[in-house]
Amino acid sequence: MDFNHADLFEGVADAVPERIALICGHRRLSYAALDAEANRLAHYLDSVGVRPGQHVGMQLYSGVEYAAAILAALKIRAVPVNVNYRYVASELAYIYRDADLVALIYDAEFAGQVAAAPVRCGAFPRPGRRAVRPARRCALPGRDRRAAADPGISAQVAR
Repeated sequence: MDFNHADLFEGVADAVPERIALICGHRRLSYAALDAEANRLAHYLDSVGVRPGQHVGMQLYSGVEYAAAILAALKIRAVPVNVNYRYVASELAYIYRDADLVALIYDAEFAGQVAAAPVRCGAFPRPGRRAVRPARRCALPGRDRRAAADPGISAQVAR
């Protein structure tokens, strides 16, 4: 039987659901909680048409959202593509175009960069391509960012 990383993670989540899987600042998520967040995002990606083998960009800080986004993409057999949040507009335009992204999950803080980059390349968004933005962010020590009150990841299609 073939397994991918999501299958292996789900096996661990089933075996030790209450064990801590991820610590992000003051947040501690069990395997079951991280699996649930990844499932919610995976179902959303599937509902907007992301299919196995397609590329999903992730322009996020390291944290809960990043881990959940990777797992979500793997759960639907999509290909997660890291998009470094430090990239400038020309680099973002290149990777958006060259990586053949069908969806982009990004931190709300990067909305301006995401909106500005496609104008330069014309490659994203195109009809059938969607940008997905987590509605909350993880507050990390040493970063001047606020976490929203909602403890779950909700995703929405950015227009």
